[in-house]
Amino acid sequence: MRIATFNAYNLNAPNHRFVGRSNARHFSENRLAQHKANLVAVLEAVASDVVCFQEVFSEDALRE
Repeated sequence: MRIATFNAYNLNAPNHRFVGRSNARHFSENRLAQHKANLVAVLEAVASDVVCFQEVFSEDALRE
């Protein structure tokens, strides 16, 4: 069994600000699409059975 931990780098829903981090840049629709494509590519390459995610601020964005 392969287990991985993965930093999703502030994965958030598009145009949502981070609570308590007013200076943090939010994801635009285009940037989020690029970010998700990169995440998918890495996850497919690693091919782990179990993945633990860090820095996920939107469960909906992760599910997509």
